[in-house]
Amino acid sequence: MIVTLLQIEAPHFVAGVELQDGRVTLVAPILGWARGIPEGQLRAYCQRKRWRVYEIRMEARYGS
Repeated sequence: MIVTLLQIEAPHFVAGVELQDGRVTLVAPILGWARGIPEGQLRAYCQRKRWRVYEIRMEARYGS
């Protein structure tokens, strides 16, 4: 399974988000409102706020 991690950098925080199947699945508490929304919606919100988004793609190996 490929997991995408986003690091969101705002003026007042840096937080992480995990995406699976194009949706937000795990979030830092400050972004709790974003749980379950589509990736595109989150990226558009971040762009409007002028927050930086860094993407990390990795293969998840749960249970190994």
